[in-house]
Amino acid sequence: MRACLLFFLLLPFIARDEPVFRREIIFTSEKFQTDNLGNVFLVNQDVFTKCDAQGKVLKTFTDKKLGEITSADVGNSQRIMLFYRGPGEVVFLDNMLSEVKRTGNLSAFGIDNPWVACLSQERGFWVFDASRGVLFRLDPPKKQPISQSLNLFPLLGKTLNPVGILEQENRVFLRGENGLIYTFDIFGNYLKTLPLTVPSDFQVAESRVYYGLNEPGGMGIYELKSDLNDTLWFKGEGVFVLWLSKSEIYLKYPGKIRIYGVK
Repeated sequence: MRACLLFFLLLPFIARDEPVFRREIIFTSEKFQTDNLGNVFLVNQDVFTKCDAQGKVLKTFTDKKLGEITSADVGNSQRIMLFYRGPGEVVFLDNMLSEVKRTGNLSAFGIDNPWVACLSQERGFWVFDASRGVLFRLDPPKKQPISQSLNLFPLLGKTLNPVGILEQENRVFLRGENGLIYTFDIFGNYLKTLPLTVPSDFQVAESRVYYGLNEPGGMGIYELKSDLNDTLWFKGEGVFVLWLSKSEIYLKYPGKIRIYGVK
């Protein structure tokens, strides 16, 4: 059975200690994330739900007019971001899932086709315009970009098709449909393409990129400073997508999450 491993903050010793099963959470959502407090956030079409570490529902948020939630970013539990690709809008929530503000249609910022988006640790948020091939950092009170990349299509190709994005450690990581990860500085300048292929979601912590392998039970660990790779294996598990909260690892199965700790 293929599982999904998701993580938020990966401790430096995780790559060397064997995970130990702790508990299960029953849930019915297709996607989930965790914050650094151990809360679990579920994305189920247009419904966004916050649960505690035991799976108890705490709060929910939904906006039927905006439709399906494309992605969520809970990297800052006090400033949660929901991205809606269909209407081209971003909504910000507080830690109780009360709406703080929304951007309105991103065309007001000059974004023609917002495709992927994530929070910025500085201020504002990042969004990739799939029509123009440009990565923008926007600040909602302003209508002009704080920073932006050049047109990336001549450099990276028309088939870039980003499917994931995050900002961490003063860098932006953009994952293409081809599994490659392209990196940028906080001004939107292209830095390099990482020498690895990532089949699904990934996270960055402690100057490492953590990602699932296509091989059953394998999680790749790439050192950004040295370009070295390591692997963590889960016995009998099919690790594919990555996330972790505190020192606990979350494995996603149909209808449930199995949670492991580190010895």
